[in-house]
Amino acid sequence: MTGVQTCALPIFIGLTKAMQIFSQKDIEKMIDLQNYFIKELSKINSIRLNGPDDLTKRICNNINFSVANLEGEFLLNKLSKRKICVSTGSACSSKSAKISPILKAINCPPEYIHGNLRASISKFTTKQEIIVFLKKLKNILHQNNKYLKEV
Repeated sequence: MTGVQTCALPIFIGLTKAMQIFSQKDIEKMIDLQNYFIKELSKINSIRLNGPDDLTKRICNNINFSVANLEGEFLLNKLSKRKICVSTGSACSSKSAKISPILKAINCPPEYIHGNLRASISKFTTKQEIIVFLKKLKNILHQNNKYLKEV
């Protein structure tokens, strides 16, 4: 049998639709928001950005970072109570309590490896939402600064 098999057709239809949904303008907006988000995160003590330093080598809708000496699950719960949705661990192991092999592979230091969070943005995300997220995260870190150690 040659050509595209019928079972793959829904995949191609879905991919075509996804490509129609996002315009170059949407992608540029997400890149700008991501750059702002990362710039502001980098100003917070005891936060480490995970992944490439070269922002052009990152996907535009994901920010992965770690907080030193705090558990990601603790931060996830605190943010969730404040109506902020994030994930913990790496995308490949978010359902596992084990240390992510991805975080190990990128040499995430031990004091950061358990405090990992992933925040996602979309074409609908606003700068104001990022500002609110950062404010709430800083508030949580300030309230729990007895657990934070200078790194």
